[in-house]
Amino acid sequence: MKIILLALGLMLTFTQCKKYEDNPSISLIPRDERVTQFWELQAAYENETNVTDDYEQYDLTIKDDGTVTLNAEYDMFIGNSAIDTEGTWVFKNNDQTIEFDFEDDSQDQEYQITKLTRKEFRIRELGSEREIYLKTK
Repeated sequence: MKIILLALGLMLTFTQCKKYEDNPSISLIPRDERVTQFWELQAAYENETNVTDDYEQYDLTIKDDGTVTLNAEYDMFIGNSAIDTEGTWVFKNNDQTIEFDFEDDSQDQEYQITKLTRKEFRIRELGSEREIYLKTK
């Protein structure tokens, strides 16, 4: 009986460690270490429609000193738009979201984190249906 209770307790403990909806149940690598990477676009979705082709380039460098760099190029109705900006990042809402504050204020945004591993970073823009899937570069 003690073994069953112990197993049940461990199972509940590990399932509660899952922080993000698409993450594995547990990670031994701290969030700060997982997020500080050189990321590139893997896919992008808007209202569940794949809009990856709208992104010519999307590179996000998140550093452990709290700085972030975004290099992106988008296809827009009026032509291409290139972004090259730096700023800061911070986890918010009990590490459920990440906020980027760039020099180019038009790129400032807070995202809900849906997956964060050493190789994948998935974020959903708050207030919209845009999802960005990143992979390590």
